Amino acid sequence: MAFLPLGIGLVGLSFYIKAYRKRLFPIGLVLLLLGMFLSLGRFGQVLF
Repeated sequence: MAFLPLGIGLVGLSFYIKAYRKRLFPIGLVLLLLGMFLSLGRFGQVLF
């Protein structure tokens, strides 16, 4: 389960790259931010 946020982030990043000039751009951006926040939250739990 630790790799799930990373996977979401990578999917978001791929959407971000593919749909840079298309309508899916906001979706990729949201997924990317969501994955980053989830990863940071998980790392925060581990560190603190």
